[in-house]
Amino acid sequence: MWGGVAGCMGFFLVVWNTGGGGVFPPPHPPPQPPRGENPCLICQIRVLSLYEGKNPSPILSPYFCAAKYRFHLLNHPIMALAQSPDFDKMSDGLVPAIVQDAQTAAVLMLGYMNAAALQQTQETGLVTFFSRSKQRLWTKGEESGNVLRLRSIALDCDNDTLLIQAEPAGPVCHTGADTCWNQPNVAPDFLHQLENIILQRRATAPEGSYTAQLFAAGIPKMAQKVGEEAVETVIEALGDNRERLLNESADLLYHLLVLFAAKEIRLNEVENVLLSRHK
Repeated sequence: MWGGVAGCMGFFLVVWNTGGGGVFPPPHPPPQPPRGENPCLICQIRVLSLYEGKNPSPILSPYFCAAKYRFHLLNHPIMALAQSPDFDKMSDGLVPAIVQDAQTAAVLMLGYMNAAALQQTQETGLVTFFSRSKQRLWTKGEESGNVLRLRSIALDCDNDTLLIQAEPAGPVCHTGADTCWNQPNVAPDFLHQLENIILQRRATAPEGSYTAQLFAAGIPKMAQKVGEEAVETVIEALGDNRERLLNESADLLYHLLVLFAAKEIRLNEVENVLLSRHK
């Protein structure tokens, strides 16, 4: 389980589930959580997830405390830069960093990075800038919880501008808008939009939501539903009712997307597999 994070063990303590023992011990006794919080071990240094889709208690920051914890970097390894930007081009040592949603390709915001911000971004998996107003390193979402989880970094042809692809945990702009240009962050096609809606249902678990009920039931139930819908799709494919085939196919795709979300698989990852086979 730990092979994928061997290079990060000096920086992170990974806690999977504190409800049943068998956890990696912290380097020193953790502080006691406040009354009302779930007792747990502590992940030092950096918050890498959002308390099962909700912001962690401000009292516990900068520690992360949660009963169920997923380590994002295990399932989404970061694409590293082949070379470093030319930070010496500008007198302040900063380069612009354009942030793009890794799923929808929407441009989310523009920030500035120095060498330390880039290093911290790559080490933690959370997009970090150098704040010109605060005059310090600033991790996006360090107060609001609307972090940007790093997916890849690219450097332009002049070595002085970064393109960051990330997964936003919530609205990116301080105004509450999806982007700093007050544009909706939507996918170019409906399947990707549906994927984002499913992820929101997993995070917020609204009452009466069928999707939230599936997540609560767990992966065995989701897999069972995929199997049922697949069989029904096959049955309708052998018949002549086109409308029923369309409906069963839609049910199959929906339940498959729910299962993907539970398994931390994104639709574009499946698309990449198909693209790699297209030769």
